[in-house]
Amino acid sequence: MTLHQLRIFESVARHLNITRAAKELHMSQPAVSQQLKILQRQFAHKLIVTTGHGVKLTERGQAFLDAVRPIVEQADRIEITFRNVECKETSL
Repeated sequence: MTLHQLRIFESVARHLNITRAAKELHMSQPAVSQQLKILQRQFAHKLIVTTGHGVKLTERGQAFLDAVRPIVEQADRIEITFRNVECKETSL
């Protein structure tokens, strides 16, 4: 499991749509689907199921989302904080 895969899963879970998540992540839809398959295989559980209009989280998928959302949010905060600091330091 990688942070990249967690970000992909969180985006798909938020949008409940692989195509929209792929656009947000600047990835192809097949690449997003492949990463989700790898993640589900690693945990040996279905986290999402495909519906006629997107995807739906399974019960296990909702629990996984609840666990990974704080990690993704913290990683985003770290990236923003230190990216801004780095930019300020290089301009000195």
